[in-house]
Amino acid sequence: ALTIEPANAHALRMAGTFTDGAESTRYFTLALASDPTEAYALLFRSRQYKRRGQLDLALKDADTLVAIAPQAINRQGYLDERGDRLDFHVIALQNRARILDARGEPQLAERDLAAAISYSPAALALAARGQYLAYKKGREADALADLDSAIALGSTDPDTFYAKGIIYVRQREFAKALNAFDAVMKRDAENGEALLMRARMYRQLDDSEHAVADMQQAIAGDARVLSESLPALRAAGYWTAQDPPRQMTPEL
Repeated sequence: ALTIEPANAHALRMAGTFTDGAESTRYFTLALASDPTEAYALLFRSRQYKRRGQLDLALKDADTLVAIAPQAINRQGYLDERGDRLDFHVIALQNRARILDARGEPQLAERDLAAAISYSPAALALAARGQYLAYKKGREADALADLDSAIALGSTDPDTFYAKGIIYVRQREFAKALNAFDAVMKRDAENGEALLMRARMYRQLDDSEHAVADMQQAIAGDARVLSESLPALRAAGYWTAQDPPRQMTPEL
């Protein structure tokens, strides 16, 4: 496609999604040079800048994305990783809120999430604010209200149920937390973090058999879970070998 039309913004953006690092950013930049309102390129590049700690650049892209009129940005459409079509303007506000929070500006971040709800008081916007507040100390009640409202309106986002689980863990309501993480697994069977948290809840409820089964499955399916869990396994004396395990073994 780029051989036929080298400045095609959509093709350049797609090339950016198929590459990594600086090369990916280069393609997104070329796409935006061709079309400054290529929404996916703005979103993806702002996320890249955020991951690298280049928060000023991330915010600049996020501001441009939010400034695109909702009707115009939704003509481009937004599909999440499950193929569900979501409101792109809400996604843009949520993206900017995350960047503002990373910059140490939580009040501005929450203002964006409130603006998303005012613009579209549907499950997506309520879930976005609920997920954000779930990790803010002292805001558990507000977070649960938003998350429950999102679920009542039909939210099936695994992150919504995961956030509920985190709140219940903090409140030491382990049975409710277990149900929340179980709901995540029903919607995202390969979610290693949810499996790990469900294992911990089983352990808190003295159900070691299910706890170990979930832990084994989490470690086998998600390398991040093993790397995060190994220090605790070492400290407790369960893993004494010098080298970390590379696969599930009877010893592990």
